[in-house]
Amino acid sequence: MSKKKYRRQGGSAPVASHSVPVADSAAADAAKSDGEISVEEARRMLGDAARFLHDALKLARKALDGVDVEQLQKQAQGEPQPADPQPADQRKRPRGSRPIALVLLGLGNSAARLLKQVMRVLQPELFGAKPPKKSDWLDAAAKASMAEMLGKKLAAIRA
Repeated sequence: MSKKKYRRQGGSAPVASHSVPVADSAAADAAKSDGEISVEEARRMLGDAARFLHDALKLARKALDGVDVEQLQKQAQGEPQPADPQPADQRKRPRGSRPIALVLLGLGNSAARLLKQVMRVLQPELFGAKPPKKSDWLDAAAKASMAEMLGKKLAAIRA
């Protein structure tokens, strides 16, 4: 079998050039950093993830609104749908695939579970937990900066 149809015709074809999107300053700073993520940046990332998961849930819900409960139950039990014609060739028949409505239902369930986990981190008071006091965070940051400053002074004295 010839591979002629897969070969390029007559030299190199011009490559399409795409404009590179300009990164915002926060993303550029994050790319330049040594890999550490600040608390504010982590909260922003979790917020973005929560919004994405919420949007995915809305899209799945909208898509599943047109599906009847009886139809979902029949698909879950594995009953063949009469509207689906079976190909005459046995090799072309679908094997082992789940109906798309059940796949979408499973993905929506996973997105809801992930959204709940993200919201437990972002808004712990919604789930009955008391958020840590901001003064404790400030005290820990102040202690860390004080220890760093003392370490530098000790290093200067020893040198």
